[in-house]
Amino acid sequence: MASQAKRGRFLTARKLGLASVASFLSLSLVAPLALADTLPTTGDEAKTSATIARKKTGKKAPGKQALVSAPVQAHPESVSIVGMGSTRQVQVMDKEQFRTYAPGTNPLKMLNQLPGVTFMSSDPLGIDIWSWDMYIRGFEAGDLASTIDGVPALDVQNFVSQSNLGHVSVSQGAGGVDVPSVSNLGGHIGWTTDAPKDRRGGTISQTFGSYAAYDTFIRFDSGKIGPYGTKFFVSYDRASEGQWVGGGSEFRQVVNAKLDQSIDEHSHLQAFFAWAYNSSDPYPDLSMDILNKLGQRITYYKPNYAAAYHAAQYAQGLPGGMLPVGYDKLSDPEDASYYDGPNRFSNYMTYVKYDNQFNSRLSLDATLYGIGASHHGLWASPYLTGPNGAPITEQDFHHTQQDGGLTASLKYRISHHVIESGVWYDHTNYDYGKGLYQEPVLGEGAPLNSHNSLPNSAWYASPYNIGYHFDTLQIHLQDTYKPVKGLTINAGFRSIIYSGTSHINGNNPDYTGQTSLPYGKLSYNAAFLPQVGITYRLDHHNEVFFDFSKNMSVFGPGSYNSSSPWGAADWQTFNYIKQNIEPESDYVYEVGYRYSSPYIRGLVDLYHTDYRNRVGSITIGSIVNSQSTLANLGSVQMYGVDTSLTVTPIPGFDITNSFSYNSSKYDSDVTTDGVTYALKGKREVNYPRYMYKSTAMYTYKQMSVNISAAYTSSRPLSYVNDVIVPAYWLVNTGASYHVPKKLGPGNLTISFNVYNLLNDKYIGQLGENGNPMSGDYQSFNMGAPRTFYGSLVYSF
Repeated sequence: MASQAKRGRFLTARKLGLASVASFLSLSLVAPLALADTLPTTGDEAKTSATIARKKTGKKAPGKQALVSAPVQAHPESVSIVGMGSTRQVQVMDKEQFRTYAPGTNPLKMLNQLPGVTFMSSDPLGIDIWSWDMYIRGFEAGDLASTIDGVPALDVQNFVSQSNLGHVSVSQGAGGVDVPSVSNLGGHIGWTTDAPKDRRGGTISQTFGSYAAYDTFIRFDSGKIGPYGTKFFVSYDRASEGQWVGGGSEFRQVVNAKLDQSIDEHSHLQAFFAWAYNSSDPYPDLSMDILNKLGQRITYYKPNYAAAYHAAQYAQGLPGGMLPVGYDKLSDPEDASYYDGPNRFSNYMTYVKYDNQFNSRLSLDATLYGIGASHHGLWASPYLTGPNGAPITEQDFHHTQQDGGLTASLKYRISHHVIESGVWYDHTNYDYGKGLYQEPVLGEGAPLNSHNSLPNSAWYASPYNIGYHFDTLQIHLQDTYKPVKGLTINAGFRSIIYSGTSHINGNNPDYTGQTSLPYGKLSYNAAFLPQVGITYRLDHHNEVFFDFSKNMSVFGPGSYNSSSPWGAADWQTFNYIKQNIEPESDYVYEVGYRYSSPYIRGLVDLYHTDYRNRVGSITIGSIVNSQSTLANLGSVQMYGVDTSLTVTPIPGFDITNSFSYNSSKYDSDVTTDGVTYALKGKREVNYPRYMYKSTAMYTYKQMSVNISAAYTSSRPLSYVNDVIVPAYWLVNTGASYHVPKKLGPGNLTISFNVYNLLNDKYIGQLGENGNPMSGDYQSFNMGAPRTFYGSLVYSF
């Protein structure tokens, strides 16, 4: 179960029949990789073209709705699903790919189609914040750069509705030097929101699904207004679903608005606003012990307050203590279930973006932005007795964030060069605290509703409150040079100045055990983080590429007794981290080959990452009485390959197969708390060594069908690899029908989706409570079972 504010984030033996069916589907019928094509870049992330590339006949490319488009043309703006023209490996998905998923799906889940990417969630739609996580080539989501319209923002589902996304570009090796990020170790996910439409209209979408799931989306587009072509859209999205285990639910609502305004023929203005609220009951944290003895459907006690009350009495050795049937078999029965543990998020983001093409050579892009967040992560502790004598206390781990900044870049085109310089500045304030609220004595009132603000009358203590101020300054300079036909060279660097200061707003020694909590200032600077990329197009179909970069990731804030340097449990730990733990850095090398033709598109991408000062969140003790500390795990050597092949045998029918291999191993043993662990040569935790993905889609007139299968190999739970969770297959399918005749002023599309078609039982996210050095630990979630969704989308 969750013991702190969330984030940041038994498998039965597989029957031969299921594996055989999944294997057959993956080799024959499976839905196409949702990869759109990318344009050649000049140092920026590759961007999708405004329209899908056309054949010489002028007709749509085969399989336009089949997610793979674009035969290669003889001009420099030819596109390819394998990232033709980019000096590093960048793949793009656009709205055609997004529409193959049920509306309301977490956009990050859609990236799971890409080679090297793995997304895991207990929640079928991915709404639950606690149970999902994503990795790209061994790098967890927090080690990646993420932007929305160029604004640094980590979790896209907390800001933008899936239906308002235009496209996403995924740089799977390293992001560009122009990306505003201090966590860009393993790549960049760049989301672009949809542009307001030129014509007045709107969209109404309604989805219903398993476990009382629904998603309602409404959007209005103004169309162009007035002589300057002013246009905007506003939308509202509301989604909910029940849990497939337990009595909880997930709820989310999102408001988006975007304005597009031409100032004159050379300059342009955009403004965007997003607000989102998410309230979710988490899925249970499991261990192999729990899974093997009680199965995957163990969950929180809620709404059975009496069972939680008696279990808390048992945990504290009080009269009346009693565990549910079977719990006594567990090595840690008290922590197998708690009463509840929900999360509440409120987020907003706004920006104003200005661009000006001063002349044919010089252009400017500038953005001012603001981001705000409020998070409450709660859990009902059976170890703290309230003043009223009840053995359960609702603990509220809360944090707020106010973030403001700007990005600006100048581009100058001369001869065969495009020279760009830019700056990013960000100032952020955080506040982390904890509040204790007494639950009622059994039979003397209803338990607290932790999906709402907790009443002041129930509050009785605040153990701590820590405030933070962070300032980040990044500058970059790069040159994209095309000396001869077919050859593109991009070279540049970025410099980072990063400073953070913590201060203690409150400390209750009765709960923290410390008369003074650690605080102070930490600075992490990098004067020169270079990147060099080369692409050489051999002919219209073949090209090779190479990319090298050096990257650094800094430490962020955290609550008390967390894995953040500022959240150290005591001064001794804080000073040790300050003197001995360096920011993570890496050197990324990537070389590859791409092929693109009207009927075959292929990619072979080899990469190596030399990971320095790898920092791990080491968890010691039980889940509730634990201490998370940062440990320098030394260097990690990562070698891998991503391959993909897409075949279009007939127009409208695409088959894609991809295979990924990743070998990521620690270079040395590690000593923590006086114990040396044999870490050298062990695999990195939580990430599979092999992934195989196969997809296929057939589109005929107004009808489209797809099916996909993915194999994920085993993953280590413990650092020394003595506990490894099994591999699994996952199969999804869907179909859509576009009604050819208008219904009133608009058009209707009907779609149907099935997630986890074979109802496979598998372990999803690993390490949400940290990873143990050795042995079992209650720190993973089960994946979602089979679910069904039907959608009606009416556009006018």
